Amino acid sequence: MRPFVSVLMSVYNGEPHLRDAIDSIVSQTFTNFEFIIIDDGSTDKSWQIIQEYAGTDDRIVPLTQKNIGLTSSLNKGIQIAQGKYIARQDADDKSAPDRLKKQIEWFDKHSNGVLCGTQGYMINSDNEILGKIKSLPKEYNSIRKKLKFQNVFLHTSVMMLKEAVAKVSGYDDFFRYAQDYDLWCRLVSKGEMANLAELLVYQRLHDDSITSSQRGAQALYSIVAAARYCAGIRGMESADIKGDVKDVVIWLEQQKTIQDHVLALRFLYSPTLDDQWKRSLGEISLREFRHCVMKAPYFLARRIFR
Repeated sequence: MRPFVSVLMSVYNGEPHLRDAIDSIVSQTFTNFEFIIIDDGSTDKSWQIIQEYAGTDDRIVPLTQKNIGLTSSLNKGIQIAQGKYIARQDADDKSAPDRLKKQIEWFDKHSNGVLCGTQGYMINSDNEILGKIKSLPKEYNSIRKKLKFQNVFLHTSVMMLKEAVAKVSGYDDFFRYAQDYDLWCRLVSKGEMANLAELLVYQRLHDDSITSSQRGAQALYSIVAAARYCAGIRGMESADIKGDVKDVVIWLEQQKTIQDHVLALRFLYSPTLDDQWKRSLGEISLREFRHCVMKAPYFLARRIFR
């Protein structure tokens, strides 16, 4: 029987929490899925763990390769996925048992749906709940507006319509970080998006996670994703971006159509940017400040009063 959902996971040295992540998927109440697990050149025992699970559950599709990075690995998984929908699962996070079931139910009710995410908890290395992740927008119109400034989905929580992902050519290989944010920005015009109200994923926070390291680089890639999304809304012709992310940000900042937006983004992301990219409140123009106030008031308040 052809799987209805393809769950996609890329693993690089994920041994410490890999079993938790795999267990949370194979124990889902919705069972008609394949579980594509790509070992991206791990040097620990990740591949052995994957093989062990594949030997006991024929829904698991194990792949191993030389290290090519998350973005390229996910695109490889999308190419071989057989399901109508693609669900993401990170190798150190966990999903609630009814996550897939509830997301399928949302798609059943929304024939124009292309992406469904969920709310989530933060957990530590010992699986202790640290708290709830800030509430993410649930409605499509709110999502469209907030995407101009920030990522509003937990990557590890999303389920996507494969046909829609293929139409936008999957993840963009330019993005070393924030590849998910860029994909949402290109998918949002293809159909409806939502975040369920339920907390259905457990996102792990630890010293090696992207959320705790390389924040400056992630912020620059996020600025590129948001700026490119804004450029499309304002009618700017799409450009093929490549090369160093810093050069791309400089180029975007020189485009008059989106200059105010890029400068505003640099101000809003300043807490996580390297010093050379930071912009203080005193450096932004009245026009940029008004842009932030009208379009991203909560983001702006957090930036000023943090």
